[in-house]
Amino acid sequence: GLGDADYLRGHMRSARDRFLACVELCREHAFGQIEVANRHMVGWSRIFLMEFDQAMDDALAAVQMANRAGHFRAEMIGAELAGLIELERGHFDQARGYLQRNLELATLLNAGNFVAQSRFMLSRLALAEGKIELAKNNADTALATIREAGTAFIGPAVLAASAQLSEEPGQADSLLAEAEAILEAGCVSHNYFHFTRIAIDICLEQENWSGLERHAERLLDYTADQPLEWSDFMVNRGRALARWQLGERTPQLIETLQKLQSQGRQAGLGLQLTAIDQALTSAL
Repeated sequence: GLGDADYLRGHMRSARDRFLACVELCREHAFGQIEVANRHMVGWSRIFLMEFDQAMDDALAAVQMANRAGHFRAEMIGAELAGLIELERGHFDQARGYLQRNLELATLLNAGNFVAQSRFMLSRLALAEGKIELAKNNADTALATIREAGTAFIGPAVLAASAQLSEEPGQADSLLAEAEAILEAGCVSHNYFHFTRIAIDICLEQENWSGLERHAERLLDYTADQPLEWSDFMVNRGRALARWQLGERTPQLIETLQKLQSQGRQAGLGLQLTAIDQALTSAL
């Protein structure tokens, strides 16, 4: 319960430590049902610490335990975690397999929030592969699902994904405004991270520098009590790419981009390095 509370408010380092303590207690006292229900949360917390290799170990362990116990919900969330990690790594085929299993289980369990989250991630995967119509279809399904299931769990992330894929500027602005209103009212923490990353990319596409800075500052404010490697990386990436698009070619900026590239590669990121790689290649 303490781990859930920390996760819900974005204190991911504390959440990881709480969930690890939970798992250790479960093993010590043979509380298998509690362990299988919480094992994946260690990995979900680690995502935002950019501990992707350890998080993948957590995801696979959770899926294996869930299979042995016949615990569909735990398998569903573990498979989703594995799919997200493989997407972040740029391993698209592997991500698809996990996310399709996640969607299958979410549909079986009639878990609307997780159906929406799965469709959101499948949309992000399709967009990364350049399959725009498939990305739109998944985003539209996710959007329709949160209209029924509620917006607090994954709403802002879904709304941002739909906005990025919208071909109507007015509609995109409306979706982003709706998402920001939910963030201001309060919702599950992962929305602040996923929304901001997408919003920053939208601002880079639109050359909306003030909007980019506003989104970056909100995320930094949100994580001020417990700064996180993931959010710092995404903010620094957005700001550096904005400077590059504005025409800056200073040695200091090139060094910043090189450090981000190195940090991302060390963590195992693939998806978020493409723009950085392109900038540095053009600087040679």
